[in-house]
Amino acid sequence: MDDQTILLKKGETLTIPSNAVHSVVALENGLLLDTFTPLREDLLQTDQNKEVE
Repeated sequence: MDDQTILLKKGETLTIPSNAVHSVVALENGLLLDTFTPLREDLLQTDQNKEVE
């Protein structure tokens, strides 16, 4: 996030500020829960919310 590498362990969470440049790399199988406040209507209208297998 913003040129930082942050490693999360099981049970940890991360809050990413609005407009922060970020990406995710999964090092092992797990569950990603993306939440937004306020609601991001623009993301609901894309294919990004489809389940990845």
